[in-house]
Amino acid sequence: MQRKISKHGLGLRSMEKNLKFLFLAGFMRSIKSVQNAFPNINEALQHTIQGESGYGAQLADALITLHGIPSQKLRLLLPDTIEHALSDSFEWHHDEVQRELDNLVVQEHDALYDLSRIPDQQDKATLLSTDTSIFQLIPRSKILQIPNEDLIYLAKQLFGKAQRRYICKFCPNVAQSTGNICGARLDSRDLHLRTCKINNVHHEKHEALRFWFKDLVKQAHIKTAPAPPISEVSQRNPTKQLAGDLMLVDVSLRKAERDGKCGVIDFSIITPAAESYCAGAAKQPLHAAKIREDAKLLKYLQAYKSIGDIHFEPFVVESGGQLGERAQEVFKKICNLITQTTGQSGSSIAYFWRSRLLVTLAKITYSNALKWATAHNKSKDPDSTPIDLTDCYDDSTHEIRRMMHSSGVEICTRGGAELNDEDWPKAVI
Repeated sequence: MQRKISKHGLGLRSMEKNLKFLFLAGFMRSIKSVQNAFPNINEALQHTIQGESGYGAQLADALITLHGIPSQKLRLLLPDTIEHALSDSFEWHHDEVQRELDNLVVQEHDALYDLSRIPDQQDKATLLSTDTSIFQLIPRSKILQIPNEDLIYLAKQLFGKAQRRYICKFCPNVAQSTGNICGARLDSRDLHLRTCKINNVHHEKHEALRFWFKDLVKQAHIKTAPAPPISEVSQRNPTKQLAGDLMLVDVSLRKAERDGKCGVIDFSIITPAAESYCAGAAKQPLHAAKIREDAKLLKYLQAYKSIGDIHFEPFVVESGGQLGERAQEVFKKICNLITQTTGQSGSSIAYFWRSRLLVTLAKITYSNALKWATAHNKSKDPDSTPIDLTDCYDDSTHEIRRMMHSSGVEICTRGGAELNDEDWPKAVI
């Protein structure tokens, strides 16, 4: 919660570590101007900073508190004493100090994840793949409105919290080809519902991404057409030739402007919390997206280049809304073309279209999670009688430890006492 938005947090800054900094910064950022405007004030300043009480003592106390934070970089940015700050040789680097305090928040939070455990890897991967700007969204148009329930669900996913009390249920997804029920045991954080291999949520998100992109390029007056097939065939369906999802006419995306050539886009929605990705995705942002981008390039890049010099670009989006590196470049180029067409601010255009995509994905994610309510109570019997196991909960020790850094409650350790449900509002909110 205390992470910056750019660091996949909510930006709800804590006063616990910043109050002393803000107090001290007010003095540091103004004292040079005061000295220059009033050359005769130095004697009064010396008297003030050497005082055992009052303003000088409070400044010294704030500086001592900041020096006590275990960061060598922070100590090098700070003056040794308040008197040192008055010297001509000292320069107050406000932004650098603030960034280091931000980094310490991130480091403290990251230390709460045990990346030798798959559940922690999945929660950290979910954090890094979530575009948290959706929580600061101002829905000036109806298309950007999102129900509170969807946002609450997304916030719980972000923090790795259980979505509900744990009741033993089994996945209701049915394979279209065989009619078999998945039947996998569901977890209280809905990881399986997001990663089930026979779940149609991936297809639903893929189609939503494709329609969103078509609306985006339409605003740039780019014509589209079905992508031509390549010579390679699908492994699952040997009679079907592989093809990208969409072809852009007269815009190849090799350059920032229209070049009269064609480009093909292939879309992917990928879930970094899946066990096949989570170990790497927990350590490196966009790790899962990079793997998918490389696979798509290997499959299509040369094949399309040999067909009329068509340029190929993968457009990969992680399940939390983060765009892959190549998708970011494609998105930027198209927004620039819209700017040239409409004359409107490029940042406003990008903000609207990114927000629209995030809202769409969040609604689909929450809609998919509602399948839990209709899930089976036996792995193979969808008509079974519901089993009341309301007293059975997931072990939430790790979830509590990750949340405690933003509250005044002492962090729980492994094997220690846990909080009851009624304690959560005081501990977390």
